[in-house]
Amino acid sequence: MKPYSNISIVYAILAMIGITHTHYFALGMMFSLVLLLLEKTFPFYAKY
Repeated sequence: MKPYSNISIVYAILAMIGITHTHYFALGMMFSLVLLLLEKTFPFYAKY
């Protein structure tokens, strides 16, 4: 779950400095939240 949250933080920082558009930022954040909830419910990220 940690890699997904790190990626979403980097994505938020890129959106704040203006690299991504606002609607892409909103869509990406919604996708990240759904992915985090799915990971919490069904752990599919392999932890070796």
